[in-house]
Amino acid sequence: TDSNMESYNNVSKGILAEGGIIPMHMLKYANAKYKIDNVTDASNNFTRFVVVEKGENKCTAQNNKHFKVPMYIMPNVDRPGILFDILHEFSINKINLVAIMSRPTKKDMGKYNFYLEINGENDQIEIVKKSLDNVKKQYGLKVLGFYSI
Repeated sequence: TDSNMESYNNVSKGILAEGGIIPMHMLKYANAKYKIDNVTDASNNFTRFVVVEKGENKCTAQNNKHFKVPMYIMPNVDRPGILFDILHEFSINKINLVAIMSRPTKKDMGKYNFYLEINGENDQIEIVKKSLDNVKKQYGLKVLGFYSI
């Protein structure tokens, strides 16, 4: 499925051959015939589940902490090199990119939006804000959160 919640809903209906990997705390609500506690093939593999709420994004980090910023970029044009240009903004400012996924826009064949996640340190907040503003002005950007780790 496209989301863990959709997987949970499918499993909860008890439909034959449906399965999903869902947060451990949701297992008690799932109508699942089989439950497996550990599905990883690597002991140092972790999955994060994040609660998303409406509200103002506050770009703050606690002292001596690292932070992550997940974002969704929606370019209004498609051209060769657009992804490179987006990533270049973070590269020139020494901002660490930790995740990238392309998602089809479902509007035209070959046109994509991008999910990116960056991380940084407390002293990089201002340059991160500037980079996010630059990307937003040029390509369209929705910051999905800003959190300390």
